[in-house]
Amino acid sequence: MDDEALRGYREQMAAQRALWPKGPWSDEPDRVEWTSHGFPCLIVRNSLGALCGYVAVPADHPAHGKHWASVPATAHRGLNYSRPCQTVICHAGADENVWWLGFDCIHIGFDEQADLAPGEFIFGMLDGSHARSFLRGGGPQYRTIAYVTGEVESLAEQLEAMKGTECRKP
Repeated sequence: MDDEALRGYREQMAAQRALWPKGPWSDEPDRVEWTSHGFPCLIVRNSLGALCGYVAVPADHPAHGKHWASVPATAHRGLNYSRPCQTVICHAGADENVWWLGFDCIHIGFDEQADLAPGEFIFGMLDGSHARSFLRGGGPQYRTIAYVTGEVESLAEQLEAMKGTECRKP
């Protein structure tokens, strides 16, 4: 992982955080790395403040090099990312030839199934009634580190179960 890219990311996130209202995101980290089921795992906060989860598979895994839509695994509202290591979507000590599969928690809508990010408050993406709905516990939901960690762990477990199989969507 490129130290300069990580430093730039941290600076960008510090500037963004200064604009966000207080909320469940206030005490959460912006980036977390760990290993689960033998795979590098990662959570990264995007520029709007939503968390995104990733699992890296090695070159000998059936999902390596596959487009996310062809991988028969799921996480929060579906996979939507598949790429090699780049910028902050990389893991300290991970083999450079891993393939990252991931998802984000920034799905638009106004019900409890939709996601909410702190940046939506400052960019006027939520009108007053939707912001009040969130603050009362209804409407779009912020997906916490604990929630996203569970989704990443589930994705790693699904990817482990694929070892030695052919990667095809049912």
